[in-house]
Amino acid sequence: MAQGYLAQVQALIDQRMKENPEEMKRKLKEIERAKKAPKTLKEPTAPPKPLFDPQLTQELIEELNKWAGLNIQVVKDLIKRGADIKAKNGDGVTILHHASWLGDIEITKECLESGISVNIQDVSGESPLHWAVDGNKIDTAKILIEQGANVNAKRNDNRTVLFYAKSEKMEALLRKHGATI
Repeated sequence: MAQGYLAQVQALIDQRMKENPEEMKRKLKEIERAKKAPKTLKEPTAPPKPLFDPQLTQELIEELNKWAGLNIQVVKDLIKRGADIKAKNGDGVTILHHASWLGDIEITKECLESGISVNIQDVSGESPLHWAVDGNKIDTAKILIEQGANVNAKRNDNRTVLFYAKSEKMEALLRKHGATI
């Protein structure tokens, strides 16, 4: 098999030599020069260090999977120690979703400062504003709206944020910013 391949390569070289001998000679000289050039050894480089600790990020995802049992202090500690604040669980839920529902303004702001989109959606299509409104966390909802949250965001079942308002105060806040059902 190798002999057949080499014969084909040689035939191609011979054909090119006949078609354009000057170009082939130039290429062969380049190959010879490259062979004679001193070989420089590249310093082996270590793979880049991950920005976030994968083990801590996995622990953070496991904490996200606890849903109502989530411990925000554990989350804060994991983030402080190097977990990726942008991590999502299998349902697309982020820390920002949970912080919004719990009304944790500190973590909400930290998530937004880290670059998590204020309108990020989980697999149900719920944004952090859906979660804040469902949890009746007015101060958190205000922050999300100030940061550009879509007050008319719809879930996959077309329910808007306003659908989840549990108080007149929340409904008034949303309507003030243009929310509709």
